Amino acid sequence: MKKLFLSLALIMASVAAFAESHQLSSIEQSGSWYNLYDIAGKKYKSLSTSSGELLGWSSQYFVLKSYSWYNIYDAEGKKVRSMPASSGDFVSITGSQMILRSGSWLNTYDLSTGRKVNSRPAR
Repeated sequence: MKKLFLSLALIMASVAAFAESHQLSSIEQSGSWYNLYDIAGKKYKSLSTSSGELLGWSSQYFVLKSYSWYNIYDAEGKKVRSMPASSGDFVSITGSQMILRSGSWLNTYDLSTGRKVNSRPAR
């Protein structure tokens, strides 16, 4: 009986944790706010536009540029890291990767670690 109760409690905790996480579907600016929407189209978070200029988003992360920094946020709207804008010009974001153009090179960064994972010549 104890094992059954513990198993049910663990399953319920897992479901609750999953229900609280969001998969980012879109970000819309409304006045001085960025509104974050999940895949069901429900707004679940708002951030002030004073946080920076929205450059792009994926289902897991979004990027705001504030002065000379790229600020990386997770889908919950929590800032997870910052990268200097001197790393390159923003090109795109997909999944957990961001591409920056630095001179004649395209550099791919893993947003979960902030590390460069690939470089290739730009065309």
